[in-house]
Amino acid sequence: MSNFLNIFMRNMVKEEKYESIRINGEGKIEDGEVLLKKGEKFDQYLIVMERHQFKEALNYRETVLMNVDRVPEIIFVLVSDDFKQEDNGIIKNLVDSNIGSVIVIDSNRGDVSNIYGCSGDAYNEINKQAKKTIEIRDGGFKGAIIKLKSNWITAVFLLSNILIYIITGIFSKNIIDMDIEVLLEFGALYKGLVLAGQYHRIISSGFLHAGIMHLAMNMLALYVLGIMIEEIFGKVKFGLIYMGALISGSIATIIFGGNVISVGASGAIFGLLGAAFAYGFIMRKRIGKSFMNSLLQAILINVFIGVLVPGINNIAHLGGLVGGAVLGGIFLAVKKR
Repeated sequence: MSNFLNIFMRNMVKEEKYESIRINGEGKIEDGEVLLKKGEKFDQYLIVMERHQFKEALNYRETVLMNVDRVPEIIFVLVSDDFKQEDNGIIKNLVDSNIGSVIVIDSNRGDVSNIYGCSGDAYNEINKQAKKTIEIRDGGFKGAIIKLKSNWITAVFLLSNILIYIITGIFSKNIIDMDIEVLLEFGALYKGLVLAGQYHRIISSGFLHAGIMHLAMNMLALYVLGIMIEEIFGKVKFGLIYMGALISGSIATIIFGGNVISVGASGAIFGLLGAAFAYGFIMRKRIGKSFMNSLLQAILINVFIGVLVPGINNIAHLGGLVGGAVLGGIFLAVKKR
C-alpha cells in the first residue's frame, strides 16, 4: 500500500502542480509529508494516508493549521483496500466536526468510492490520479511506460544499452551473439588496452553486451532497480550512482582481474543494489527490516549465481556494489545534514 501512496503523491505533484512539503507535528504527530497547492484566496492541503493512520486525522488537521498563515482547504485522501461500510459513520462525524473534506480511494478498483464535503473539481482531479496510479501499480506495458516517463534517467540508460546492442548486432551480423572483435572495436574492457591509454573503455564497456540473454537480464534488473533508486535519490544522484558504480566496477576489474575481455552493465546494476543497501541501512528505523532482508537475499542470490555460472565478471560486480554503496551513503549523509 505504501508504494501506492508514493506513486499517487508523485502523480499529484507532477500533474496538478502540487508541492510536496513537510509539516512539523510539534508533538501531536510525527513530521508528515502533505501536498500543497497555493491559490489566490486559499491554499489547498491534500493529506494522503492509509486507513490505519486515519485515526490521527484530527491531529493532522490541527498540525496543518498550526503551520499556515491563512485558513486552508484541507482534503484528507484515505487510500484503502479494505474499506468497510461502518467506516462511513466515523468519517461523517469527522466531516461534521469541521475536520475538512474526506475522499476515500478504493485501491483495488482505482477510483474514488466515497466523497465527503469535497468540491467537484477536487473529486475529478483525485479520481483521475487514482485511476492512473492503479494503472502503474497493476503493471503491464502501459504501466511500464508511465513509470519510465516519470523516471526518464532510467529510460535513457535502458534505451542507450538497447540501441548500442542493436548497432553492435548489425556489425556482428548476428543479433543473438556479438562478435568479440566488434565488441573490442566498440570499447570492450581489456586491461592491456586501457593501460595503453584507451581509458574510454572504462565507461564504454558498461554499455556493451555479449548476447541477447545478457542484455535482457541486465535490462530487466536495470528497469526494476533503476526506477526504485531514481525515486529514492532523485535523477542527478541516481545518474551519478549509476556511472560511478560502472567506473568502480571497471577499475576493480583492471586492478584485480586478469587479461579478460569484459562487457555489460552489471557492475553499474550492482551499484544500484549497493545504493539500495546504503538507503536500507541508514533509514532502517523508518522503513523497518523487511526491505533490508529482501535486499540482502537479492544480493546473496546474485553473488551465488556469479560464483556458479562461468564467464561472469564477479570482480566488476563487487566493485560496482561497493562503489554504489559508498556513493549512496555519501548522498544520504549529506542530505540528512
